[in-house]
Amino acid sequence: MNENRVRMLRATITWREITDSDLANCDIESFVPLNDDVIFPRNAVKLLFNYYYRDGDEPEITNFARLIENYMAADSYYCLFYGREFRKILTFLQRQGRTARARVLLERSLRSLGVLRGNGLSLCIGSFAGGDYSYSWPVIFFDTYMKLLVRQGDIELAKTLLRQSLDAGCLRDDAIIMLDRTLGSLEKRKPRYDFPVMMVKKSRLDAQYLGEPTIELVALAFLQDELQKDGVVAGVDLWRLIPDLVRTELPSGVFQAAYAEVTGASAPDSFQYFLQANRSLLSRALAASTGATFGAVGYPDLIMYDDSNLSDLLLIEVKDVHDRLRPHQEAVLNRFVEAGIPCRLLKFAP
Repeated sequence: MNENRVRMLRATITWREITDSDLANCDIESFVPLNDDVIFPRNAVKLLFNYYYRDGDEPEITNFARLIENYMAADSYYCLFYGREFRKILTFLQRQGRTARARVLLERSLRSLGVLRGNGLSLCIGSFAGGDYSYSWPVIFFDTYMKLLVRQGDIELAKTLLRQSLDAGCLRDDAIIMLDRTLGSLEKRKPRYDFPVMMVKKSRLDAQYLGEPTIELVALAFLQDELQKDGVVAGVDLWRLIPDLVRTELPSGVFQAAYAEVTGASAPDSFQYFLQANRSLLSRALAASTGATFGAVGYPDLIMYDDSNLSDLLLIEVKDVHDRLRPHQEAVLNRFVEAGIPCRLLKFAP
C-alpha cells in the first residue's frame, strides 16, 4: 500500500480514523504522478464524496462537502473540477431545507467563475468565459441559482439577471434557449418551436414497430413505412464521421467498415451514394450548426432520404413519451431551419 497516500488521506480526513472503505474507494493504488500531493487528495475527496453520497451517509456527505466547498472557495478551477459533486451538494442541502446555504454557495461559486459581480441587490451579470453552452457548469449553476431565487421569492432579481445574461451577447444558442425557457416560465410565455413537430401516439403504433430495441429504431421503422423513405440512426459518432465521409470517396468496403465501427450496424446499400450525392447540402448543414453549442452534439437522431433518387433529405430528432428536447438539440434544429435544411421533431405521445 502507498504509505505516502495513506498519510495524505489521514491529513484530509481529520474528523475520524480512515477506514477500509476509504482505502478501497479512494483509488489509493493508482498511477503516482509527480504532483501527487495535489492530485491525490483532490481526487480522493471527489471519489469518497461520491461513495458516501451513493451510500446516503449524511454525516460523511456533510464532511466531504465541506472539503469540496473549501477547494472551490480557494480556486475557481475547482468550481469546474467538482461540478458534478457541487450539484449533488446543492441537491443535498435543498432536501434538508437549507436553501439559504445553497444560495450562499451558488453565489460564491458564480462570483468565483466571473458569472456574477457584486453582492446582494447590486448583483449583476459578469462573464460566461468559463463555459458559455447549456451543459457547461457556469450556465448550469446559473440556471440552478435562478430557480433557487424563484423558490425563495426573489422573482424580480431572477428576471433581472436572466435578462442581463440574455442581452450580454456572450452565450451560445443552446445556453440562450436554456435560460430563456427559465425566463419564459416566469413571464408566463408558452414555449414554441421554429421547426415542424410530428406527434405520434405510441399506443397506436403497430406491434412490429414497438418490437425494436430503441426508440430511435422504433421511429426509423415507422417513418420508413409512413414516409416511404430509407434512413439511418445517426448517433454522435456517426455525425462526427460524416464530414470525412462527404469529403472523401471511400471504397465501399472501407466505408462499410468505418460505418460499422461507429454504429455497430451495417449501412443501407444506398447510404454511401446518398452521402456522395448530397455533399453540398450536408456540408451546409454541418456549417450552419457550428457554434450553436459546444462540440459535435445535438444533431438529429435520424437521417432520412428517398433511396430511389438519393434526394429529399430529412433530419429528425426523436423524443419518447416522457423525454424532453434539450437546449443543444433545439439549437441545432433552429440553425437547420435558418439554413433551409429540412428537419423535424418527432414526439411520441402516450
